Amino acid sequence: MRVLSRNRQYPASPVTPPKLANEILDHPPIEIWQDKDARFLDPFCKSGVLLREITKRLLVGLGKQIPNQQKRINHIMQNQIFGLAITELTALISRRSVY
Repeated sequence: MRVLSRNRQYPASPVTPPKLANEILDHPPIEIWQDKDARFLDPFCKSGVLLREITKRLLVGLGKQIPNQQKRINHIMQNQIFGLAITELTALISRRSVY
């Protein structure tokens, strides 16, 4: 997973609650979680909740295509999920949440 950050000071902004993240992620077709070429970007990472929930769905959806769990995790982290954070702190929190 790559999370880029800029060291700027911004006012605190709300994070996406897990329940809302999952409601949002229920809308795309279910097949998207089985697509090993799909890429996901959270352009405003704060807590990493959205990326974490995407990762959970991909771990299940790609189970048949990439049976080895560690290889599946590596594939998802290196090729499928990306995030942008406005501060180094939110980038670190996002990474920690996903890993």
